[in-house]
Amino acid sequence: MALTSMLKICILLLCYLAVVKSHSLQVQPHSSECFFEEVKQGEHFLISYEVGEADGAIDFRVTDDDNRTIHWKSSQSDDMFSVDVPADGRYTYCFINEDYKSEVRTVMWNVHGNTKASYNEEVDDSAVSPVENEIYRLREGIYQVRDEQQYIVMRERTHRNTCESTNGRVKWWSFIQSGVLISACAFQVIYLKRFFEAKRKSRI
Repeated sequence: MALTSMLKICILLLCYLAVVKSHSLQVQPHSSECFFEEVKQGEHFLISYEVGEADGAIDFRVTDDDNRTIHWKSSQSDDMFSVDVPADGRYTYCFINEDYKSEVRTVMWNVHGNTKASYNEEVDDSAVSPVENEIYRLREGIYQVRDEQQYIVMRERTHRNTCESTNGRVKWWSFIQSGVLISACAFQVIYLKRFFEAKRKSRI
């Protein structure tokens, strides 16, 4: 009996291995980038995204096969859309950058999908329903942790590049300041030396 239960759990875990697509792009000012996913009835479809800039935000819209807006978020740095697909069709999602600052936005997003009906032919749904629900919640939690980790890595890379650029500018500015200071000191020494020489000659 225990072996049968373990077999069911293993089958369920294999069936819940989702197709995951991770992407990143830059959305230019006053423009939008749109993509679509072909999904089938019974699938669980989820999109999550993060904006790379520290104070960045972007508009996010999802439309169904009939071009109806089913999800809309304005000026958000991150968001998540999730749906259990009722019928076969195409879902289109757009990242819209209409920020008045006219800044490029770096967006990293993930698409998750799994066929919830695929295990029904092999596993009795009523027998594993509690296990299924727990695995489903665990899977969603793992996806969120992974997405957050990818977002943190991207933010760390962005901040590191900013720090390196700032350090480079500080270094060159220090060199320029040192050059100006040395030039000013040399000018003062030469000027004072000539001033005293001219004064000595005038006394003679």
